[in-house]
Order: sequence, then C-alpha cells, then structure tokens
Amino acid sequence: MPISSGGNLYTRYDVRALIDAGGVDYLTPDVPKCGGHSDAIPIPSLASAFTLTVAPPPRLGAAPLSAARSPPPPPTP
Repeated sequence: MPISSGGNLYTRYDVRALIDAGGVDYLTPDVPKCGGHSDAIPIPSLASAFTLTVAPPPRLGAAPLSAARSPPPPPTP
C-alpha cells in the first residue's frame, strides 16, 4: 500500500531525511508549514530525483504548491 507523508515536515531538509529513510511513496508538503515558498520550491525537484510523486494536502488543493513553482511577477515601474 502506498504511503504519503510530508505535511508536518518543516524544511526541505526534513523532506530529504524522509526520502532517505525510504518511508514514503508520495510527498504531501504543506507550503505554509515547510518554510513557505522558498523552501517549497525545491521539494518537487527533490521528489523527482527520487521518482516520487508530489501531491498537495487535500485541504489545500494545488494552488499553494503551484504558486511555489511559479516565477515571481515582474517588478512594477
């Protein structure tokens, strides 16, 4: 049975430790808890390197994770 986890990890380093332990099939990072967008941006790339799937927690939907992967808006003049 596949296991998902990651919603209560607070940094990308915690996510890496979980991956290294081999304890997860799906990562479900919670963007506000994992250090905000700056720490959430590397998580999908990290998961991809280990052929894991990233899915947002059901209560959040895809918006926060998509926002973390989006480029910043252009500066205003």
